[in-house]
Amino acid sequence: MSTIRENAEDSPVNTGGDVRGNSSDTSSDNILLEKLGYKPVLQRSFNQFHNFATTFAALYFIGGVRVTFSTGIAAGGNLAYWTSYIVTCVFTFITAAVIAEICSSLPLAGSIYLWAAEAGGPRFGRLFGFVVAWWSTTAWTTFCASNTQAAVNYMLSEIVVFNTDFPSDSSSVKFRAVQWILTEIMLALACIWNLLPPRYFKWIFALSSSIVVLDFLLNLIWLPIATSNTLGFRSTHDAFMTTYNGTGAPPGWNWCLSYLATAGVLIGFDASGHVAEETKNASVAAARGIFWSTVVSGIGGFVVVILFLFCVVSLVSSKVYGLLDNTVTARCEYALLLWRSSAFCVSICCHPRGGWTHSHEHCVHTGTLV
Repeated sequence: MSTIRENAEDSPVNTGGDVRGNSSDTSSDNILLEKLGYKPVLQRSFNQFHNFATTFAALYFIGGVRVTFSTGIAAGGNLAYWTSYIVTCVFTFITAAVIAEICSSLPLAGSIYLWAAEAGGPRFGRLFGFVVAWWSTTAWTTFCASNTQAAVNYMLSEIVVFNTDFPSDSSSVKFRAVQWILTEIMLALACIWNLLPPRYFKWIFALSSSIVVLDFLLNLIWLPIATSNTLGFRSTHDAFMTTYNGTGAPPGWNWCLSYLATAGVLIGFDASGHVAEETKNASVAAARGIFWSTVVSGIGGFVVVILFLFCVVSLVSSKVYGLLDNTVTARCEYALLLWRSSAFCVSICCHPRGGWTHSHEHCVHTGTLV
């Protein structure tokens, strides 16, 4: 544990709202960290549910399927998408189990960069920690930006749905200007939530998870009804066995590209690790939060995949590659609001905690700025 012990020599700091733990605290969580040579500085106020909700909302499985669906179908068709999703889930669950086991041994706010540093040992620990810290910081930062961009794209898709007299193509400068302005506004709103005191985060976790569940239930109810009243359901053969090449790549490579879509659904399940230092009984709760939120999201995502396969018109007939069929999604205005739950949780919890640990542990240059 040499890397952690070296960093433990730094003086603990107050993180702008987080309360430093009592020095007389003899909880098992702090005792474990002290044995590792790491002095806890964050107050533990999250329980098992809050930790689970962190990753569950960050994964936002239904939003992930919704965004990657058309891309996945274009790369191999329906058959490639649902089979690739199953394979992706299997290996993702294995990865989540491994990370959960590591988190159980090192329940620190730094999460994967500290785990990588310890795995690297005395010789390569600092290098591994440095690389993974920048990788993690970049990932969580771009997650916020990409989520807001996707939310704006869904909102602007209503222009086509309701046949509004306004440009709806990216070739239009006016459309791109509106798209950029709205994206910046949404991103600013997501970042502003970080100014709230940490004690309010648990309510945001509950709200975010509730919105994900609401989105899931509304799709289960609304989408089949809309489909039956318009185009009708696709046959079992069409839903499961249809193949398609919308990429222009050779058949084998075209099929492999479907994994890029399915792999993008379950990303960010290390989120529970970023709040481990603020979770009670973290060695158990954070590990369970990582694993079970991934499993629940994977199963829920598969249900959504099957739902979309039966309800969404084929790409061949619709020629729609960027969005779900407009006829079926004509009443999906709520998707914009629901999409924000993922970006809120990621921005509020995971990225600030990761950035704070990067600065506190001095694992990246300009860590304070990050």
